[in-house]
Amino acid sequence: MTVVLQMLLADFRPMAIWLVLVLVSVPALLLLGNPEAMRDPVRTVLEALRRERPRPVAVTAWEAAEAARAAEVAWRWHEFAREADEHADTAWQTWQRAEERVTRARAAAAFATPDTPRTADEYADRERFLHRALWAAIKRGDLPAAAARDRWDPRLHPVEQELALLRAVAAHRQALFRQATEAARQAERAAEFARPATSYRSASAPHRAFATALA
Repeated sequence: MTVVLQMLLADFRPMAIWLVLVLVSVPALLLLGNPEAMRDPVRTVLEALRRERPRPVAVTAWEAAEAARAAEVAWRWHEFAREADEHADTAWQTWQRAEERVTRARAAAAFATPDTPRTADEYADRERFLHRALWAAIKRGDLPAAAARDRWDPRLHPVEQELALLRAVAAHRQALFRQATEAARQAERAAEFARPATSYRSASAPHRAFATALA
């Protein structure tokens, strides 16, 4: 055996002292590699610890806020889509009622209209009837205001005038139904687009209930 090994076996204290010196010198060498650490070693160590410390609370709070906002947006789009669908159903029913009135008026007009004298007073009465019926339909929303500028024949018998008005009402209600259907379709697409990317755990009570229903 070598002399060094014999000394270590005889007395282990030199080895222990050597290990202590190595452990003490390593941090010193690390500080020497950083001039800022030489000036304020305590501050350097504290800043290093602060940088490495995880920040789960801040990240979780941000995610919760984003989830709440996303849930509210999805909930509002869902409500808008539901209202748009209800509006489309109402527009459909209104259109169908208008078509039923046209059918009844057509059946009534199939009978010969009563003969009336073709006098100036008679034509004036027909024109006044058309004016009243037209503006009444506009006020009810059965016709748009622009319908007042359309070409109407005031010389027609009131039965024929009513049939012409009801046909115009049915056409207008059909156009409104188509608009409502397209609006409901677009709202449903927007609601479907907003729903998948939403986390609802931190949303308010109505939004959480909506999220539960979607699950």
